[in-house]
Amino acid sequence: MKKHRLTSQTTNRITWALLALVVIGGFMLFSYYTDRRDNPPHSINWDLSRSHTMQDVSWPDPSTSAMELRPIESVRIKFSDSRELHETSGIRRLAIDRGFKVYNQENQISDLAVYSEPLTVDDGYKLALRWCKQWDIPAKAIDEWHATGGKTFNHPAFDSRKKIDFDHPEVSILPLYSFEDDKTVIMSLQFSWSEHANMP
Repeated sequence: MKKHRLTSQTTNRITWALLALVVIGGFMLFSYYTDRRDNPPHSINWDLSRSHTMQDVSWPDPSTSAMELRPIESVRIKFSDSRELHETSGIRRLAIDRGFKVYNQENQISDLAVYSEPLTVDDGYKLALRWCKQWDIPAKAIDEWHATGGKTFNHPAFDSRKKIDFDHPEVSILPLYSFEDDKTVIMSLQFSWSEHANMP
């Protein structure tokens, strides 16, 4: 009986210890997402019409190769050829990658993408068509995606006739899955600069 009583006490201690870990872990997880939710929204206002360097986007940490900003209140980015991305709502996050040292472009932005809030298939389609018109991208891939009921993803729309170079980014539109039941789509507008141009 004594041995059984000790085993029971040990089991109870383990149970309470595990319960404490769950409570503490849940509190930490809640705090993490609360902190992210309470971050002040970003109002992006960048001029990338003459250059696309880390300084142009106020890169906060030179030791990192990528950064993400969220939540987003508004986006205004000037590009070459007098083009401008201007969104005052509906953007959830913005992500940027920098170039590689091997190409001597580590101070340059190589990729920039904005991601919409989760949308229905039809609303995502409307946004993608608007971006296609604004950035002169053929809508064929977006039409095909919409014709499937938004069942296919990771199939970008872009203009294959345009040559990507160091000064003029390739622009593409990519439907992504949101993992939400009612609003299953996230539309991404992506800009990519060539890292091979202007090499010494």
